[in-house]
Amino acid sequence: MAGKADKKQAANNTKILKSLKLAYSIGFIPTLLARYNLISTFIFNILPILSLYVLVKQATPQYENNGRSNKLIHPGSLDLGTGDGLQEYMIDIIYLSILGNIGLLIFKSNKLWLLLMVIVSGYVGYKLFQLKQKYMPSKKSNIVPSNNGDTTPDTNQTKSKRQIKLEKRAGKANNRFKPAH
Repeated sequence: MAGKADKKQAANNTKILKSLKLAYSIGFIPTLLARYNLISTFIFNILPILSLYVLVKQATPQYENNGRSNKLIHPGSLDLGTGDGLQEYMIDIIYLSILGNIGLLIFKSNKLWLLLMVIVSGYVGYKLFQLKQKYMPSKKSNIVPSNNGDTTPDTNQTKSKRQIKLEKRAGKANNRFKPAH
């Protein structure tokens, strides 16, 4: 039973890497064979090739080959089955590049690549904004417009329920002990 999780991770990583390599080669090799604007094809495919290289280097399990059996030494540094972190973005880049290469074959133009670059840039900006909001939230204004149009600070929003309750009690106590004139 020892190492069952490692064996499962190694099998899952091997399966995912095999499907990634197959899908990328199906999208990339026909683009090279079409010989349509090879320079832009290589420029657009640098990042996906590097992403695939990093995933293969980091997630490939290592086995000890002694002739009779393959003993698992290391399941790989990355667990591709979790789908979080940087490997998620690398896999997305690879799949988007496959889509861009197929669009290049169909439309004979890099316009789909450019559209994908705009979409990815917008998505990265959105994720960075979320990250900024998580660690550096913007200050919310306590000014609430009243019925007559002017803006007055809303003090009830900034006070907790307990503070409001204590102020009510203090107000009742002050009214109770007022001296008569």
